[in-house]
Amino acid sequence: MTRTLDDFCDSLVDQGPDQWRPAPAALADAFVRYFRLSGRPTLDEVTRVLRDAGIAAVVGTHLPGGLRGFHCGLAPGAYAIHYSTDQWAGAWEHTVLHETYEIIDEMLQDRAADPAPVRNLCREADQFAAAVLMQPAAFTGLAVATGLDVLALRQRYRRSYASVTLRLAEVLRQQPLLAVLYERRESGVPAAWTERPAPGAFRATVVARTPGFGARNAGLLSGTRGGMPRRGRPPAADALVAQVVRSGRASYAEEEPAGNDLGTGDVAVVVRPVVWHRRLAKIALVAVPYRDRSALQPQLASADFADTSGRNLATAQHERTSA
Repeated sequence: MTRTLDDFCDSLVDQGPDQWRPAPAALADAFVRYFRLSGRPTLDEVTRVLRDAGIAAVVGTHLPGGLRGFHCGLAPGAYAIHYSTDQWAGAWEHTVLHETYEIIDEMLQDRAADPAPVRNLCREADQFAAAVLMQPAAFTGLAVATGLDVLALRQRYRRSYASVTLRLAEVLRQQPLLAVLYERRESGVPAAWTERPAPGAFRATVVARTPGFGARNAGLLSGTRGGMPRRGRPPAADALVAQVVRSGRASYAEEEPAGNDLGTGDVAVVVRPVVWHRRLAKIALVAVPYRDRSALQPQLASADFADTSGRNLATAQHERTSA
């Protein structure tokens, strides 16, 4: 029997008034199970499922003004989804699923006696798309196996760095962690950027952490200015991220707990540069409590890292193990 989006929305409503407006991640889980999507759905799979579910057309085309996608009603209960082929190919599935969430939301609104509360629909749609494309069980296993490696996860799932960074904190709720993405703010194409940017050219665009990772006054994270990384702010000039910007080389460092009540230390941090067209474009930071530093080990073994003194990390690890 063909399963349509109308049928899916009816199945949510049938669960009762407390259940049929689930959070984006819960809705994504229900969507995956109802339409029997694979663990890592492709654009072809998503398109086929949506067409079978009653979406009349999923169309890739050029869209003006940087628009990523939109949907429109063709007839009662019939829709078309358009996505921009000007964005990188890894974003196509995300855009289609983003629009799918908005269509489902409209369908549920039509069934509601009361209007939904005011909320950020675009953000919810992004969360839904990410949850469908990076499903918890598989994502968790790969995240652990790679040592919480944002770069490896991005390559495997073909999602944006921002989406993967957010997903780490959404899925690994039992692992205390902080994930921060810094992105370079410079006009023009990357190939025309200056070769040696200053740390001030970067801003934290994603700052995500799990409940177990409390506030930490660690110099590795925010230098002598203290506090935690904040969205929209550049890295402190003496933080580990700034050192990576200046060197262009991945780095690992750790601070043992200071043994006081000031929240100092107690952190292990890995920072990785992302290079586009031979220019430093992004910086990915992942931090865990000092006691959990072994969680980062698979990532440290997969690339050339330096510790804060400039030695090769493998050498430094051997020294710590032998001591």
